[in-house]
Amino acid sequence: MARTHAPSQSFDPALQELLRAGTIGVVRVPLDSEKQAIYYRARLNRLRAAMQKEHHSDWAILSRACCRIDPKEPTVLIVEPRDRDFRGKIVAAGVKVTPEEAPILSAYPDEPLDEEAQKKLTARFLKSIR
Repeated sequence: MARTHAPSQSFDPALQELLRAGTIGVVRVPLDSEKQAIYYRARLNRLRAAMQKEHHSDWAILSRACCRIDPKEPTVLIVEPRDRDFRGKIVAAGVKVTPEEAPILSAYPDEPLDEEAQKKLTARFLKSIR
């Protein structure tokens, strides 16, 4: 029997908000266990796969975020811009790069990703998974 994949509409919208925030800054989401961190990293990646399959208009933006688990704290899920660390090394090597532009986000476009905004987003995400 063929396995069917969930459509993007079946995922909590908080997951898309988390990915959007991760395209412009680093978001650390503390979870209860390493197993939970692994599960939600996979869940975020399944959401993006569903969006890509559906040719969702936000897929290109949300694919700019990297989802990983902090190796020093395996209960912390990190969502951040792809190549963030590598970009700094490129600049340090003397390569002139154009300033990084934040993508146009459809949710909370005026909300800066400061410490308070990150706490708020993390709280929303944790509430959505409990």
